[in-house]
Amino acid sequence: MMKKTAELLLICELEADDPLVLSLVSQCIEAGVDFEADAQQQLPRTLPVDLTGYRAILLDPPAFERIMQDTENRTRLEAYVRQGGFVRGMDRPLTGGDAGLNVSLLTDMISSHVVHDVILHAGLTTDFNRADGIRPIADDAQVFAEMKAFVLQRIDRGSQWDEFTLHFWKAGKALADAGHDDVRDALLAAIRRAVDTLPDPTHGDTIGAFSLVPWLVEQTRETALLDQVCAVVDRMLERRPREQGILVASGYMDDPLGLASGHTLMPVMVNSIIRRNVVWTESLHFYGAALTALGKATENHRYIHEVELMVDHLVKHHLRDDGLLAHCSSLTHPVAIAWGRGQTHALYGLLYILEELQPTDPLFETVRALLERIARALLTYQDQQTGLWRNVIDQPHARLESTASCALVTVLARAIHERWLSGDEFGQATQHAWHGLKRMYWRGGLCAGCRGTSGAIDMSYYLARPHGWSMVPQLAIAAELMRNIAS
Repeated sequence: MMKKTAELLLICELEADDPLVLSLVSQCIEAGVDFEADAQQQLPRTLPVDLTGYRAILLDPPAFERIMQDTENRTRLEAYVRQGGFVRGMDRPLTGGDAGLNVSLLTDMISSHVVHDVILHAGLTTDFNRADGIRPIADDAQVFAEMKAFVLQRIDRGSQWDEFTLHFWKAGKALADAGHDDVRDALLAAIRRAVDTLPDPTHGDTIGAFSLVPWLVEQTRETALLDQVCAVVDRMLERRPREQGILVASGYMDDPLGLASGHTLMPVMVNSIIRRNVVWTESLHFYGAALTALGKATENHRYIHEVELMVDHLVKHHLRDDGLLAHCSSLTHPVAIAWGRGQTHALYGLLYILEELQPTDPLFETVRALLERIARALLTYQDQQTGLWRNVIDQPHARLESTASCALVTVLARAIHERWLSGDEFGQATQHAWHGLKRMYWRGGLCAGCRGTSGAIDMSYYLARPHGWSMVPQLAIAAELMRNIAS
């Protein structure tokens, strides 16, 4: 049954998982606008008989086209508007694909404009935490079951080695280690299949998933893929440029323009060495995970030494006096603000490093103490009303943001579970953030997710990033950990 007390009637004839529909819903949930939906998170597709009680009606492109061409429905809307209601239709948004533009970013920009136009002109209530709630908060068991199914689906779908594969495989490993044998079997099969797509890692994002290969060896004693991956990494270490002695994000010195990658027309030339003066916190996330895992599996300290250099660089050139991190540094100078996901790229890296080390390893306590320092600084900036963190961590006027908040819940919960962080100090904040994330949950993902950024030094660049619905596979890890913590 549809909710009958909502202020907004959102009519969508597009499928529930269409990117535009998800973006529209995300804007509403982030703003705290109450809209009508049933228990299965389905939106109405047609106008109901009774329009009283709604302050606004928003129509997606096909619904707008159909209703405006139907005399009876158009007459009903005219009467509704005369009585004070607000109607807003949408044109079909631009795709931007042919122009090399980010389609998700464009969609979020358009849907945000439309929803806020409705909020302003209809006077909709915007309160994420109002007493009546805009919908029931997702149940822990529901989130876990849906996220597990989602992770399984994506693991079975294909086998690449990119950043998103790392996220899904790490989620799968966490579930497998927690005793979910169906996920274990699917993940092992996916890693085996991926041998056919073993990349030439021209970009740092394509190395992160290598960290799961030692786990395959641990589970099956199959070492052939480990040898192949190490050979790829060794070639990369020889060819990749360095900044201040550490690996940069992309490119090879013997192919400075990245022409051998085949992406000669890419305007940003991500596979070239032209970005070598900038070091990102993403580097610790992707390199740190893979090199630590490979170093421990092979007992090759060369890999671990690369990680030691990265951790040292993070402390010297990214860590601020208040414990937060600059997203990137250039020629040793921090050149970006404390972007939310910039913090979590580093924290994921630190977490993944700890997962591979023993407490007696020389690097372990250095990494654990650093994680604790950053986490303690983040507690200062947690939003007390919602439990979430903001897109720019230390700016109270920045928008709340879910992907970084999910990462922080995942990292904190895992560290508490392993006793790397104190539950007494960090447990309550983690529970509070988890509650806030469930308020952002919609159909297997999170609303209010910031779209990717570059390394801009201007605060306004980060503050203006579009937000929308995002797939966040780490949510499966958080759901499993929070269930255990609660029990």
